[in-house]
Amino acid sequence: MEPKNNKQNEQRELRYKLVEDDVTVASGTGRTIDLGSGGLSFEASQAFQPGARVEISISWPVLLDDTCAMRLVIFGRVLRSVGSKHACMIEKYQFRTQARALGAGAGRSGAMGGEGMGGGATGGGAMGAGQMPESFRKETVKTKSAGA
Repeated sequence: MEPKNNKQNEQRELRYKLVEDDVTVASGTGRTIDLGSGGLSFEASQAFQPGARVEISISWPVLLDDTCAMRLVIFGRVLRSVGSKHACMIEKYQFRTQARALGAGAGRSGAMGGEGMGGGATGGGAMGAGQMPESFRKETVKTKSAGA
């Protein structure tokens, strides 16, 4: 039997945003420890309170159509936090394309166009407060409109 040290258990870099009332109150970087269909454990220097809402963006190891980098964006709540290790439950997730570093992504916008935490072409390189929740609200409105 092969050891479990395979690509599925590989640590990935991540970016997180701590969100309260659709406003980003903290952000930073970390690394995944474990990722499953219902939750995620990760390392980050930020302290998290159980119940806090987080948005986590993880670099995805597989390219879309063998050419386009992807990010997994997770929306969830912190379950526990001990030192620099944290666990959160996944409430919703999305795969987003990641803009290329050299101006690619021009002409692409919206939730799948590499904006927000998904890519390098974010207009100045900083993650804007409320940027991800705004995309989330737009998508929610589209979903509700489509069903009407």
